[in-house]
Amino acid sequence: MNKNTVSKNFPKGSFGEAFLNVFASLSLVKQHRLYAYFIIPFFLNIIILSSIFYLSFHTLKPLIDGLITGSGFFFDALRIITTPLLIIVQVIITIFIYSIVGNIITAPFNDFLSKKIEIKAFGENFDEKFSLKALITDILRVVGNLIKLLLLMLIAHLLIFLLNLIPVLGNILYAALGFLITAFFFGFQFYDFPLERRRYTFGKKLKTTFRFIPQVVGVGAGFFLLSMIPIINFLALNMGAIAATVMYSNYIKPVMTQDEP
Repeated sequence: MNKNTVSKNFPKGSFGEAFLNVFASLSLVKQHRLYAYFIIPFFLNIIILSSIFYLSFHTLKPLIDGLITGSGFFFDALRIITTPLLIIVQVIITIFIYSIVGNIITAPFNDFLSKKIEIKAFGENFDEKFSLKALITDILRVVGNLIKLLLLMLIAHLLIFLLNLIPVLGNILYAALGFLITAFFFGFQFYDFPLERRRYTFGKKLKTTFRFIPQVVGVGAGFFLLSMIPIINFLALNMGAIAATVMYSNYIKPVMTQDEP
């Protein structure tokens, strides 16, 4: 097992290990001197995240505020009670948009970073030479996969939405399952880099990540939390890509290699 993990604190391949690896990923950058792969994405992420937060609070906030209309004690009390929940919803939507837009724009840089981690930390050897045509093809494939995943996530949310019909408990279950689904979506985007290098089809990627749901959700949850921390959130996409690559190399690749004929 590679030393580039925090497995001593959690069971191997667990949610907890994957979650902490997102935060521990910068140690690999320092160890293998990969600073150059952070420079351009860092400034890109500043522009992307700042723009999304600005647009979010100027478009989503008025829409959310308009959900509860009316005057009087009842409506004032309702607004006070629901404000924290609506703020959380707004933050989740904002980070969700950031994960999509940011991943599309910074995909080439994060792919290179993920590849370098495999080469330097895990001794992988890739014979493919760089070409602009291949890069464009890969980016289009990533976008296509994101669209497919978005549709699946939408269907999953619609299915569990019925839980809201159950008073109180249904709302809690919906919120918990909804977060897990979203966290899986966040994590999938990062595991997509090493899986794409193996030319996995979208169906095989889903099957593989479903098999390792705890660690995929762990990376996604770590990315979500990291995205809410000022300054360091500009590195969240890069750190998520590193953590997923480490978890893939340590746990998924050995199993998938063993299963292949």
